Amino acid sequence: MKAIKMKTISIISALFAVCVFLTSCSVNGSNPEYLLEGASDNGFVASYRAYFAIENKSVTEISKTKYENFIYKDKEDHYKIVPQVYYSFEVNAKTKDPSDWEYEQSKYNDETYDIDILKNQLLDMGISYEGEIDIQITEFDEYYLIEVTSLDDNNTIIDSKYAIFNNGEKLSMADDIDLSSISDIYKYN
Repeated sequence: MKAIKMKTISIISALFAVCVFLTSCSVNGSNPEYLLEGASDNGFVASYRAYFAIENKSVTEISKTKYENFIYKDKEDHYKIVPQVYYSFEVNAKTKDPSDWEYEQSKYNDETYDIDILKNQLLDMGISYEGEIDIQITEFDEYYLIEVTSLDDNNTIIDSKYAIFNNGEKLSMADDIDLSSISDIYKYN
């Protein structure tokens, strides 16, 4: 009798584990507003791939399978690629306060980014670097993805921080999310 109870408990536990696994792997019914792919290559070899979703004012990392299921799951093409505008700044930071930094926007940018807005965004991000700093901004549909990189004297990366803003509000996301090299952005229609 005791052996049958143990066998039953083992079977129920195994079924529960399988159900939890399948639930975590499945694509839920709601579609995120935006999907982002981060990608960079070393020559012909993919060196970095990461996938993200923007939904309910937050950014989360998702699996490649989930990303592809959202984009390709039906024939109606609900996700459309979104155009992006890029801004680039070189900064000489003599203090840790972004309000005091000297900003130089790249002459190759087609548009000018408002420095006062950028200063407020950097303060919201809690940026307090000193020295040489590189700032890359990707704008899409009134969203602003900001990458701030602290560099040493040899232009080697010391640290990078990321944030996405919409309507002046910073979206919530885990501190360790790496939003570098975002190549494609899709919007749900």
